[in-house]
Amino acid sequence: MVKKSVSKEKLNFEIPAFILGTISLVFALTLTSPIAGLVLGVLGIVFSLKQKSLFSRRAFIISIIGVALSFLILLWAVLMQFNLI
Repeated sequence: MVKKSVSKEKLNFEIPAFILGTISLVFALTLTSPIAGLVLGVLGIVFSLKQKSLFSRRAFIISIIGVALSFLILLWAVLMQFNLI
């Protein structure tokens, strides 16, 4: 069996990272599911770190914002549940 070597330049992780970051941001802003926003944001961060380009940096920033907002909304929901706010 011959394995084909795939260079890292051929793998394109920019677009999936950007899409996952954007979806995590949407989940955070619509208050539907901050847990899904956290998971998708972390996946966006991981994918954006696999490649170094301008588009992957933008995806990284959007994913960080999505994770931060999802975390804050999840924290707010937990505090509201226990009447701490």
